[in-house]
Amino acid sequence: MNEEGSRVGGRCAATMEKEFFTNQKSFQPVGWTKHKGTMMKVSTQRMFTAIALFAAITTPAWAGITASEVVYSDVTFGHSSYTNLNTVLGEIARDTGGTYVVTPWNCPWTPSQITIIASGTLTVKLSDYAYVTEGVTELGIYTAQMMNLSNGAYINGNMGASIYVSDNGEDWVALNNGEAVSLNTPSLGYQFPNNILPSSSRYTAGPLSDLDPTDQFKPFDASGIASWTDTSAVLAAYGDSAGGNWFDLSGTGLDRVLYVKLTDIYGTGGGYTNGLRIDGFAAVPEPATMLLLSLGMLGVLRRRGR
Repeated sequence: MNEEGSRVGGRCAATMEKEFFTNQKSFQPVGWTKHKGTMMKVSTQRMFTAIALFAAITTPAWAGITASEVVYSDVTFGHSSYTNLNTVLGEIARDTGGTYVVTPWNCPWTPSQITIIASGTLTVKLSDYAYVTEGVTELGIYTAQMMNLSNGAYINGNMGASIYVSDNGEDWVALNNGEAVSLNTPSLGYQFPNNILPSSSRYTAGPLSDLDPTDQFKPFDASGIASWTDTSAVLAAYGDSAGGNWFDLSGTGLDRVLYVKLTDIYGTGGGYTNGLRIDGFAAVPEPATMLLLSLGMLGVLRRRGR
């Protein structure tokens, strides 16, 4: 995963770490004394903030979970140039070269960004466990779909697959009762100022580093989009999410998921190719894990300060 994969809340971890250690004076404790250079009592709120920030910048899973390994494949590829399954691992594509941003109207398209699967089964292992949490949409699958600006139709045909999940790679639970689901929600690589889409999705006001990257690990629901031709409304609906196709795992009966399997893969085709154009996977890390760690560290510090 590249540097973009370490971004937290739109800023990279390195920047947050620098700011944290540069601004230590802002964490002035309340009612403190020193003994042999050791602070004996600190503000609970400020110490909790410091611990939570430290956990965020030192724990890779806090930034989100991606696919880390292809563990099984018997797929038939939809095009001879799009056969690199490693493109589904790690960070999703955010641009298509130069300053052309990935948007719902400009999808990833190069063989180094996506693979095209006409049929078969693909199984990936996630970079960490995705813990099943009630009320949270935990699993995201990103595909290279794009919409016609004139009529809002799929340009790359209708794509989908049956999805199964597992905590051990052997025992599988089907989503949607094993029926194939649509995988047609496009991606968004960066946020545009005032939700104004530039011509051809090309940002010309400066380098892409001037834009805030979207969050690959923020679940998205496209059901509220009335028309894919209303670009400002669509971009407002995406907000800081990268979009994608998201699924709730709470009905699986599992406590956590480490493997994802796509089978019965299909794609009606678009242009000169047929198949599912897949870009990557994402899963939401368990918030309670880092919260409990932070609380535990805080408790230790408070006991030592007595």
